[in-house]
Amino acid sequence: MRKYMIGYTIWNRQDQIGWALDGIVEHCPTVSNVQFIFDACEDESEKMFDLMAPQLLRAIPFTKQTANDVGEAGTHDMLMRQFMETDCDVLIIMQHDQRFASPAFSKLDEVLDVYGDTIGLIGCRIGYEVNWSDRVGSRWGLGKTGVMLEEGRWAEKSYVNTGPVVYSRSLIEKVGFIDLEFKHWYIAEDYCARSHHEHKLKNVVVDIPIRHMNFGRLKATDVAYRPGIRGVDGNRMYDKWKQLGWRGKG
Repeated sequence: MRKYMIGYTIWNRQDQIGWALDGIVEHCPTVSNVQFIFDACEDESEKMFDLMAPQLLRAIPFTKQTANDVGEAGTHDMLMRQFMETDCDVLIIMQHDQRFASPAFSKLDEVLDVYGDTIGLIGCRIGYEVNWSDRVGSRWGLGKTGVMLEEGRWAEKSYVNTGPVVYSRSLIEKVGFIDLEFKHWYIAEDYCARSHHEHKLKNVVVDIPIRHMNFGRLKATDVAYRPGIRGVDGNRMYDKWKQLGWRGKG
C-alpha cells in the first residue's frame, strides 16, 4: 500500500482553511502526512489553521511551516524536500483554493500501477501540448479545458498545470527539484519538459474530484499577480524550451 503525503500552499485564504481541512479528514483519512506552508500571509490564515488543525487532524500526522515570500515555486520546492525526508511514496500538492471532494488515492494508485517507473508529473486539472494547445481537462477544473475527460479517466499530455499536481518519489529521484528561477508561472510546464523530453517519462492529466473555488475575504497580494512576474517566468520558459515551440511572455 502506497503512503501519501498531502502538501498545501497557502496565501491569504483564512476563510478557506476549515474547508480544506474538512476535505482531508472526510476523504483522505488514511493519509500518512499533511504539510501546510503559509507564504507571507497578511491575513489570519495561520491563526485559523492553528485553531482548527489540532482538532480536525488529531488522527493525522501534520506539520506547518511559515515561508517568507518564496512564491509558488519556493513552496513546491519546500514540500518536495520535506516529502523526500519522509517514508511516503507519493506527494499531492494542493493550492490554497482547492478541496478534496471524494477519495483520491485509489484512482492515483490505478494510474501509478499502470505506468510504474515511467510515470512523470500527474495533473488533476488540465493537460495540454505546447503553448496550451489540444487541451483536455478534468470535470473538476475551472476554465476552458477543451475536451472533458470522462469520469475517473486520464490522458497522456506533454504538459499539466500546477493545480493540483502529483509527484511520485521515483519521479523526483530522476528529475530533481523545482527550478527556483521561476516564481509562479510555468513551474509545472518546465518540470513536465524535464520529465518528458529529458527523461522520456509520461505526464498525464487525470480526473480526480478536487473542487477549485474562491470565497471569503481575499487579499490579491500573491506573487503571481505582481507586475512583470508572468513575463519574467514566460521568458525563462522560452529561453529553456524554445526548441520545443514555447513562446516568451515579455
